[in-house]
Amino acid sequence: MNRFNTESIEKFRQCLSKSRGSIVLIPHINADGDATGSVFGLWKVLKNKGLEVKVISPNSYASYYNWMCGHSESIIFTWKKEAAIKILNDASTLICMDFNQPSRAGELEKLIENFKGTKVMIDHHPNPSGCADIVISDTRRSSTAELVFALLCEVGWQSYIDKEAAASLYAGI
Repeated sequence: MNRFNTESIEKFRQCLSKSRGSIVLIPHINADGDATGSVFGLWKVLKNKGLEVKVISPNSYASYYNWMCGHSESIIFTWKKEAAIKILNDASTLICMDFNQPSRAGELEKLIENFKGTKVMIDHHPNPSGCADIVISDTRRSSTAELVFALLCEVGWQSYIDKEAAASLYAGI
């Protein structure tokens, strides 16, 4: 079942418009180009929008993604567990990207399941779990990066997509 519809898009817009704390983006463990590009593309757009946003990766990703905007500010959970847990505990919104089950985030699984704020899942894989408050899912999309781009256009945030965000999303696609 695809959940890329008017209702889920509006819930996403409202969630981020009303966000009073930081937003945390998490890709799946052993992040590939889609997960990495999606996370850093959305990170840059949200930064451009003036929101406080952090990236916590379950483990390190391939160094050939280090050119992407935001990589130097990301927290690698396996390297800085205490810092990552503090960031998650202080966050108001958690966005899980390019995975449909919390178990795909490795050691972050329980932290995702127990997160107290609003949980969002953005993914293109089939059978998303019911662990998120807002699910943006479309299996017809080639990638989560393509889905993120479509979502940003649907909520009217195209003007926040700069060259760096576009390059990350393009790499993900």
